[in-house]
Amino acid sequence: MRASILSVCLGFVAACTSGRAELRGSSDGGEGGATISEGDAHFTLALAGASESVGRLVGWNLGRGTYYAPAGDPYHPEWRTPERTATLAKLGEVRASGDSKPYVRFSGLQIDGALGADGYHFWDFVKPGRGKAEADNLSVEEIDSIATEIGGELTITLNFGSGTAAEAARYAAYLDGTDPTDPMVAARIANGHADPYGVTVFEIGNESYGAWNTGATATGAYSYANPAAKNGGDPAWSGRPSSSAADFAARALEYVRAVKSVVPGARFRVPLSQASMDAWGGLDVSIDLLRPLLVEPSVDAVVVHFYKAEDGETLGVSDFNAPEYAVAGSELFRSRFLDLRGRLDALPRSSPLGIAVTEYHVADGIVRDRYTRGDTVAVGLGIADQWISFAELGIDHACQHFSLAWDATQDVLVEPWYDPIRPTGDGGVRELPAYVVTRLLATHLLERRATLTRITGPTASAAFADAGVTFDAVHAVAFSSADGSTGSVALLQRDPARSLTLTFDLEAGVSVTSVEQWAPASLDENASDHVPVTVGTFRQIGRRAEIVAPPHSVVGIRFERRR
Repeated sequence: MRASILSVCLGFVAACTSGRAELRGSSDGGEGGATISEGDAHFTLALAGASESVGRLVGWNLGRGTYYAPAGDPYHPEWRTPERTATLAKLGEVRASGDSKPYVRFSGLQIDGALGADGYHFWDFVKPGRGKAEADNLSVEEIDSIATEIGGELTITLNFGSGTAAEAARYAAYLDGTDPTDPMVAARIANGHADPYGVTVFEIGNESYGAWNTGATATGAYSYANPAAKNGGDPAWSGRPSSSAADFAARALEYVRAVKSVVPGARFRVPLSQASMDAWGGLDVSIDLLRPLLVEPSVDAVVVHFYKAEDGETLGVSDFNAPEYAVAGSELFRSRFLDLRGRLDALPRSSPLGIAVTEYHVADGIVRDRYTRGDTVAVGLGIADQWISFAELGIDHACQHFSLAWDATQDVLVEPWYDPIRPTGDGGVRELPAYVVTRLLATHLLERRATLTRITGPTASAAFADAGVTFDAVHAVAFSSADGSTGSVALLQRDPARSLTLTFDLEAGVSVTSVEQWAPASLDENASDHVPVTVGTFRQIGRRAEIVAPPHSVVGIRFERRR
């Protein structure tokens, strides 16, 4: 019988506090004989020599139900509302300090089709002479307007489940072709976009390993593997659905060749699994079967999707609404990501294969009727837990799932917790925890990962799974600018009951310059009751700095090196 998550030990057990070290004042900032004792959690921070580049961890996945249009759109001007425009402007303010553009991804189950339904065919929404239809989806121009207004870089997910490699090549020609006699290029020019879009990142299908994917069987009405498919299918691959990892890999290589014939410098990401790592029979099986695809040089990342509640349930979590799971659920997945990293590094490649989390959030729509924290600040804390784990694990890029649709009743996959911004009802918008926390973390994301070493600190144990999980009360990661002149620490203080004093021993010449914190009064606080980021206090004597992190809070600390 699985251990109940209700048996979680909520009392954080502090590390031994007897005989705490004291750092006396020194010539670079000390005051006489003043000292700062080690805090509840104590770290050393080294900015010098940071060499590991961090991923592009600020990104957005456009969820189903999202509609938008550029100014003057001839088909759907009604999609461009003040609230949606204001939301994109807000998302454009979420930037990493290194100012890397956020990836903007249009995907979800609408791309390949789900449960036998047809997927996304770009030509339906860009072909000359098309009319306006109630069932219209976003056109390339409309998707690009979202990426442009966010200030992001557009990535394209290709229809694998109900499409073909030939269609993918035409899509690439529409996006980036230069020959005006090509019908695809001529159509793009006619639609008012003379210059190529410059898309270089293509994802080959969406969750192709899942039984829900239209291409996973040879019987779906629109499945490429169905010889009697309504849209003609893909005759060369009849009877070879994507439920077979080997067949997926072979067909995906056909997509690679087709797109590269149009965009020679294209880079590809391939779906691998949910964060449970159990797709296609698990990593032991899937990595071997996908090997011909994974060693292709233009494939630069595998794709993992991470919805913490649903994926946790797959691994045996019995109560994904537990407060401990909100703030520490990422620990259940750490070993799985590390296992994946090791297996990818063992592949015979000239450059490492990355890991891209192109969709993530605290819960998927599958658990709509059972996830009870979607309207609370726990959403923000849960996202912080995931995001910090991405930074720790060296994830190459991450896209947070969001929607510009605010009526959750219209679709099982349009959930209220996907909203980083929500309309106020009077033409304005308000910031929700997902947005506030992501923006706070983004401002502390620098170009390289610095060395943060935990010397002492409290831990807790939780029955996330049969074996249980022990985790640090302070979930923290550090960054450095490329030249080492600026540093930061982003952390989640997981203790729900008390503030924790945190101390950091710094390199000579390094000083704290600011502390920001997001500290809800309660995990049950309503998401609509705005909790602002506030200025935190700190003190520093010599090379030791001290801050106090409130219960269940997200904190960002900035450091500068004196020249």
